[in-house]
Amino acid sequence: MQVETLAQLDAIEALRTEWDALHASCPDADLFTTHGWVMAWFASFGDRKALRIVTVRDHGTLIGLTPLVWTAIWRRPWFSLHHIHPEDRRFIPFTKRLGSMMPVRQLSVTANIQSGTIRGGSLCFPGTAERVLRATWTHLRGQRDWDVACLPGLRHEEQSVLVTALCKSGLRVGANEAICTLFGFPVLPWETYYANRRRHFRKRFKAAERMLLSMGIPTFETATEPGRVTTLVEEMYELAKQSWKETGRNAREVHLPLTVEAMAFYRALSIRYAEQERCPLVTVRLDGILVAAMLCVVEGGQLYLLQTYYSPRVAKASPGRFLIREIVQWAADHGVKHIDMNGNSGLVQMFADTAKVYDQAFIYRPDGFSHWLYRIGQCVQAFRPSSAPQVVHAETDVERFQGGES
Repeated sequence: MQVETLAQLDAIEALRTEWDALHASCPDADLFTTHGWVMAWFASFGDRKALRIVTVRDHGTLIGLTPLVWTAIWRRPWFSLHHIHPEDRRFIPFTKRLGSMMPVRQLSVTANIQSGTIRGGSLCFPGTAERVLRATWTHLRGQRDWDVACLPGLRHEEQSVLVTALCKSGLRVGANEAICTLFGFPVLPWETYYANRRRHFRKRFKAAERMLLSMGIPTFETATEPGRVTTLVEEMYELAKQSWKETGRNAREVHLPLTVEAMAFYRALSIRYAEQERCPLVTVRLDGILVAAMLCVVEGGQLYLLQTYYSPRVAKASPGRFLIREIVQWAADHGVKHIDMNGNSGLVQMFADTAKVYDQAFIYRPDGFSHWLYRIGQCVQAFRPSSAPQVVHAETDVERFQGGES
């Protein structure tokens, strides 16, 4: 196998056709490993970072690809799930920033708080995952310009394969299992879906409908035409400035910020997908005034709910219910198979039927400063066993980590 790291943007852009074909061949691939997501993310959040795309080929055919971002960051001896990139520090509570005293050269995924996800990972042609990951990280082990790789949102199955591959590559791994669960559900026509829900769900939905009707005359729209989507995105961001999401519910929570960079990112993403009419944007208006909006993207037969904003005026009517109703019917009409709700709030879980568990992994080089980070992690783990990553030694602990006998 031939392994190469691409860092020049023109070379990465030229890879788009092969990248898209590999993504389409991977049944578990998601939006967050697409060429479109990675390039839009880096264009918006790439200041003081470097894009690293590791490709694996077998006789010239692309069979594996791992999109990574290099950055320099100050971190605590234990690694925070929410603190992926330097800009994330602005959006987490002060207490979670204390102790960031270690300068670290980090590899991570194209995800941060502003983009509203922690997910990322590798694309591997079916049946090649362990070989591809072992080749990828053996190749990266030979690059001495990074100390730790932070992979905060790996599917549970992917992490198990990754740990095995890393141990065979001579790298050390710290891992947290089940750090996040995200929800979704298979698509059915709304009437069928609604009829199958529990009585309590239907009762609360009808109560929300009565509340909304008492506030004015509601109208609903699901737009996909590129020009209309572009116009509605701007309206949505004007609405967003009224939302509690602008500052968070309280000072103790991590919140999804509305920043210039975040708006630029989602504008770019919406333009890319709207060109193919795969960016439905749902709106609710009361007496002609926009009061709620939700931006979605369709990728690989799945629909992803990415951003939702609503006016405090309609908060009691739970407008998210109506946005989801409209997008469910649109998805059923357009052949979408599954909705990824990209969240785990109470409302999300009320609608969901499926759940995916995501794990966290930290990868350490076996020498230099990375070796000392690994040792510091071991010491911290001894005092903070419930929150520090479980450190797995590459050569001796892989069976114990995977549940085998030690």
